[in-house]
Amino acid sequence: MKKFVVLTLFLIISILAKSQKMEYIRQWKQVDDLIEKEQPRSALKVVEQIYNLAKQENNQDQILKSYLYKMALPAYYDEDNFTRVTSQMEADLKTMEEPNASILHSILARIYWQYYEYNSWEIDERTTISDTMPEDVKTWSTTNFIQKIVYHLNKSLEYKTILQNTPISIYHEMVSKGTDDDQVCPTLYDLLSLEALNFYQYNTAGIIRPADYFEINSPVFFEDAQSFVNEKFTTEDTLSFQYNGIKILQDWLKFRLSDTKNKEALVYADLKRLDFVKKNSVVKNDDKLYEKALLNIIEKYPDVYQTTFA
Repeated sequence: MKKFVVLTLFLIISILAKSQKMEYIRQWKQVDDLIEKEQPRSALKVVEQIYNLAKQENNQDQILKSYLYKMALPAYYDEDNFTRVTSQMEADLKTMEEPNASILHSILARIYWQYYEYNSWEIDERTTISDTMPEDVKTWSTTNFIQKIVYHLNKSLEYKTILQNTPISIYHEMVSKGTDDDQVCPTLYDLLSLEALNFYQYNTAGIIRPADYFEINSPVFFEDAQSFVNEKFTTEDTLSFQYNGIKILQDWLKFRLSDTKNKEALVYADLKRLDFVKKNSVVKNDDKLYEKALLNIIEKYPDVYQTTFA
């Protein structure tokens, strides 16, 4: 458990590429060497230098990378690293500028979720005492964790205009190539929508659901993209991962439909929608509905589908 957060953050950091600027290359090599020699405090001092340089140059990818290292390295000598990291990130979000703040909201959601998964056997036994979030994270119930995760995922997509106008190339040095290329995820909004949707694929079995819990139970979820975004879905089950996933997909596809120049990104988002709906559907004939919806996409965008997704 001691290394939980350091492992989580270094998993995130592992997707970050080294900057092409020689000074950053030299400094990050020094950091790696010090970590290998088990000298985290010395490595942290170098990271602080990188962070200060990146702030001076407004180098967003290096700011984010060095910030995450600043959070992760003390976990080598700090027993209560989960509480320290989450508390520090929550505090830093109050002053962090966009779009890095949106990225940090997404990362925090991941940290909370992975901590919950690791400790779910214990957390699921706790009772949600009131509507107030307890100050001590180690007393949180499953519902409390889900509330916090949903909150941060929603915040990660709150500044739509900024995110939709932030090309992913700005973070070219830090974005994993595993998240597809600039054609299908051309903006930070696309990337963070995809990241949030990936969270909502999980099954939150430990949470107590209301009597009228949300379900993907109608053929309307399989309709064409334009019809889908125009549907109104309401529920009291606001913590439902399925409901929140559908909301994200509607906003994502609405954005993609407004961009007539990038059909690849539209088809990609729509395929993600169909995949999410099919996996969570309780509709009896969903196999046929899924097949029909997929064929409609292929027929409407044959060149895009064949060259990019086939």
